[in-house]
Amino acid sequence: EAVKRPSPALGEALLLLADGYQKQRKFDEAIVAYQKAVAARPDEHPAYHNLAELLRNQNRFNEAIETLRRALRTFPNDGRIYTSLSSLYSLADMKEEAVQAAQAGVRFLPNEHLGYTGLCRALNDVKKPEMAIRECNSALRLKPDDGETYFYLARAHDLADKPTEATQFYKRAVAGLIDFTTKNPDSSYGYYLLGNAYFADNQREKAIEAYVTCLRMSPRFVRARYNVGILQIRQKNKTAALEQYNRLLELDPELAGKLKAEIDKS
Repeated sequence: EAVKRPSPALGEALLLLADGYQKQRKFDEAIVAYQKAVAARPDEHPAYHNLAELLRNQNRFNEAIETLRRALRTFPNDGRIYTSLSSLYSLADMKEEAVQAAQAGVRFLPNEHLGYTGLCRALNDVKKPEMAIRECNSALRLKPDDGETYFYLARAHDLADKPTEATQFYKRAVAGLIDFTTKNPDSSYGYYLLGNAYFADNQREKAIEAYVTCLRMSPRFVRARYNVGILQIRQKNKTAALEQYNRLLELDPELAGKLKAEIDKS
């Protein structure tokens, strides 16, 4: 008896359903629809990315990682998948895996900036700033003025104890990420990165505003919520910091505990 394969038409319908749910910010329903779509259409490349992004924004890093690992079984030489996977590994604090995935991204996409940007970020995380600087400069040769790249370049100079250069590059990161979020106003991750850049540039109110914009679109993006809490501590607003702690408790108790420790020290 022949194996019954899922209908391509069903996969297409599920993709449309998932997209509709996502536009309505019904994220849990969108995730389920994308999962069914990937099962029905395992060759549907964008579905993996959309599903992984949704899972990331819902603080479900391990599931997002598994989604892209599954994508690599169908697209084993896809540099963009490796680059996205590296970012997820970084968020999940899997530092060596992040480096390896970013290296694969560069290998398969040597003429695109994102692989080098991701490798710069991953090398910062394993405290190899000089190597990170080299990779960020490679990215900027391919895409000048990229805000995310300038942020990681600034961080690398911070790690290399070069504060003057770091300050200069953080300002360029802010400018580049303002441009990115203006052109991509629905990117919660873009606003998270902009918040990081403002934070590093000591523009605290603007950092909070960017993180809040991120959280308005992705309420479970815990890294943004934690950073708001830290900023509120620095602003001497313990009540607002405790509010973020209480929200974090139900989403990520471990990260909430770290924020509470900082609140107690303030």
